[in-house]
Amino acid sequence: MKKLFQFLGGCILVVLLMNACSGDKDKSVSAPTLSLTPKMLLGFAGNEWNKVKPALSNKKGYKYTEFSGDQGGGIKAVVSQPATIAGYEDQHYWLTLNIAHSSNMVAIVSLGNDDSVATLSQDKAYLLFDQFYENVFSKITDTSLVYCGYQLGGGMEKRISLKEAIDKIDRRDPVDILHISITGYQGAFMMSLYKEANGNFYFGYDSYKGYF
Repeated sequence: MKKLFQFLGGCILVVLLMNACSGDKDKSVSAPTLSLTPKMLLGFAGNEWNKVKPALSNKKGYKYTEFSGDQGGGIKAVVSQPATIAGYEDQHYWLTLNIAHSSNMVAIVSLGNDDSVATLSQDKAYLLFDQFYENVFSKITDTSLVYCGYQLGGGMEKRISLKEAIDKIDRRDPVDILHISITGYQGAFMMSLYKEANGNFYFGYDSYKGYF
């Protein structure tokens, strides 16, 4: 089910398993862990890789994998590294970027929490939803498509309006699945909340700008 929400991240992780032409080595464990904010992630999408790289390349676990020829299709390179979100340092995340071959732009951004290191409660997941909605999704004003859905118990997932989704977040309604997807001129953006079998929650964020 988690792959349902990592609509871009899953593809990225598959790409990471490919044989690379060249790549930067992992940074020393003594380097600081990358600390992210929703605004930073919004700024990565569609930006030139050379402008994004300085914020990432000197941080712990930074890995740049570049592909040769048609090996990566429209992907020139994949960047991956561990990260935290400012204010939620007890949680551990994994950031993955796809760099477009033709433009050297950041085409895909994917972020998900690593619940094998620290668990995520529904309350903290909702706080993340609040921050990402305020600093990312509410900034997308030229929306061409909005899709929200939720599931509780064993029933089918239900499509709901954006207002209904925000109301659930504000009220801290119990859910097993909740996701918001907004598409506009700035790209496609999605965040998702998923209750795992052990009762912990998974939070994921993805954005897609396109291989322009």
